[in-house]
Amino acid sequence: MLLPKKLYHGSAYRHTELMPGFNRTGSLVEWDKTENNKFLYATADRDSAIELGFASSIEKKFYLDRFKSSGRMLLIETPDKTLTVSKLYELDVFLYDIIVTVNDGWVKNNNQHNGITTEFKTPKTITSIEKCEKINVREWLSNFDVQIKTVNQSQESLRSDPAKFMDW
Repeated sequence: MLLPKKLYHGSAYRHTELMPGFNRTGSLVEWDKTENNKFLYATADRDSAIELGFASSIEKKFYLDRFKSSGRMLLIETPDKTLTVSKLYELDVFLYDIIVTVNDGWVKNNNQHNGITTEFKTPKTITSIEKCEKINVREWLSNFDVQIKTVNQSQESLRSDPAKFMDW
């Protein structure tokens, strides 16, 4: 399998090295039937990495039930009634440019649930970071229509709060 020369990783945190979240916390988190925090995930697509970092940042500060992007639409489903678009502006998102080396252990992820065909994963700690950039979330979100839905445990919609970023 041919690996890209560069991968991107989005995160809610700034670090000098990247590692699977499980290695930092000791707590297992399973996101879907195939992905968990025992691996570090990165993609060859910069925009996808920013979206993943944004979703990760929401998950760290609020309870995130579902995050979906499609074109210019971002859908956020959460039981947290306090989540608003204004609070999304306050989130930290960092984008890492990773130089791929043979020792990093990257393998193609092949997750059929998230539809990202350019995603790779590794169980290793990565230090070959070329650059770490803080994303201006307010500016980045101006490219999307964001819909926040408050859902209860049975996934029934309690409130729909569509927000359009047309005033910027």
